[in-house]
Amino acid sequence: MAQHKEEYFVIPMLKVLYFHDEPVSTEDIKKEIYKYCDLSDEDKMPYQSRSKNEPRYYQIVGNVISHNNANFFSHVTKIESENLPSNKKAPDRFVLNEKGKKYIKEIIQDEEDNLDGDFFDSSLINISSNNCVDLEIDEANQRMLDSFEKKGEVINDDELERLTKQQRNYTKKNKKIENNDKIKN
Repeated sequence: MAQHKEEYFVIPMLKVLYFHDEPVSTEDIKKEIYKYCDLSDEDKMPYQSRSKNEPRYYQIVGNVISHNNANFFSHVTKIESENLPSNKKAPDRFVLNEKGKKYIKEIIQDEEDNLDGDFFDSSLINISSNNCVDLEIDEANQRMLDSFEKKGEVINDDELERLTKQQRNYTKKNKKIENNDKIKN
């Protein structure tokens, strides 16, 4: 697979923002974007001409922002940074605007609709026998709540929704890997 272009990274960048309740810096987007896209080997290699030893996709993600990619910026609000006391500029941060929230929510819903509805709970793997159990998402959510109760932690509806979104994305990614493995075999 060849190196991806800027446009490929727009939706994964928006997904990073979707799963955060607070504004996110470019550096944080770069660190988390791999969760929401399939990086090629070339994307992961550093540029020979760059002094930093960072993967190419870091540069491309930065380019989406520095080139003012219209598809990205039509879905986000940029929070301008202020100068720090040392006259060093703090990084700008980004949040999804209402259009962006709706857009990514629809994309995620479409992706979920293409799944069979099962949720794979990795905590149910018996490593010695390599058995696993699939749960419906509602059952998985209940297990998560039970887990929080056992630990004495309190979880509110917003936190449950955020964790559920993360679980669904994790499930989608695992099913995609599973399907790719089936195709290879």
